[in-house]
Amino acid sequence: MDRIDAQKLINKHVVIDEKANGGYYGKLIDIIAEPRKPWKGIVKIISVTSFPEQNHCSSLQLPIYSAGEKAIVLGSKISPATGTYIEDYNRSILFAIKDIVKKLSEQQLSARKQLIQLVQFALQSASDKAVIEELNSYLTFETEEERYFFYEVLNEEGQYLLVNRGNQQLLPLEGCPFLFELEIDNEWVKGYYLEDGAFKTNDGKTKKLTIDDRIRMEKKQLNPYELLLKELEQPALDSLERSLQQFQIGHEHLLSCHNTLLSQLVNETKQQKFSGTNFILYERDNEVVSVQHHYERLLKEVENDLTYDRFELTSGSGKRYIITYTNEASKRANKNN
Repeated sequence: MDRIDAQKLINKHVVIDEKANGGYYGKLIDIIAEPRKPWKGIVKIISVTSFPEQNHCSSLQLPIYSAGEKAIVLGSKISPATGTYIEDYNRSILFAIKDIVKKLSEQQLSARKQLIQLVQFALQSASDKAVIEELNSYLTFETEEERYFFYEVLNEEGQYLLVNRGNQQLLPLEGCPFLFELEIDNEWVKGYYLEDGAFKTNDGKTKKLTIDDRIRMEKKQLNPYELLLKELEQPALDSLERSLQQFQIGHEHLLSCHNTLLSQLVNETKQQKFSGTNFILYERDNEVVSVQHHYERLLKEVENDLTYDRFELTSGSGKRYIITYTNEASKRANKNN
């Protein structure tokens, strides 16, 4: 539209196309037509026609014009208003947000479907345990806040603690068995807490924690099943996984887990001996596998704990496996008896 046509639109409604910065509806108050320069319009903003694009920005991109603002806009961005537009600025923002949320949701759904197809295809040939675990993690879409607890490091009288940024609860680091991720140079590095403020990364490096260091931990480590797996010694876990593979079952096929050992460890702080049964249920392609995990634990202050595990796996079709595990300390104790 040239400046001559623009003159005819003064005091009439127009729309502004700011591309990625959104669309706007308003009234053309006047034009600025300097010789040999593109003309500009003075537009009194009434409402928003489209919300600014977000483009994966970490912060929300807001409309660049506010209600009643007299904006000076290049003529190339202005066109006559045709059709019906919302006259209330705040109400127009709600509708504009609704439109962009719908668009983003559709894009996310499409990308999610592609991701699932790619991961499922990759899992058909994947054999590396770490790769399989990472691929499976992509099948459950979660935001960072949904997936992790975020902490900051405190040091109170020589004791290292983590403070949860959300609920301000404290987690003592001494003796903490969980896998953490420490932010180092704007990257999250996996590792474990040792003692006296020492954090050992998975690649073998050791870093001294300082106050306000940022640490995160996957929430799934606190669910009963993950805690049960962590409680098992590696040979027992390996035996369980090999047996599950006989049914073509993996951890990702978990349906439910009733962890009685966790309840005893949490509630009976002075007790040294524990025994009981955990119940685990898996399902894949309509095949259900139940596992009864019978356990005995005798906690020692100086020597290694005594450990006994017995897994009874039964499928819906009647297939059955039984495996047992006893650690070396238990074997020596039994031999001495």
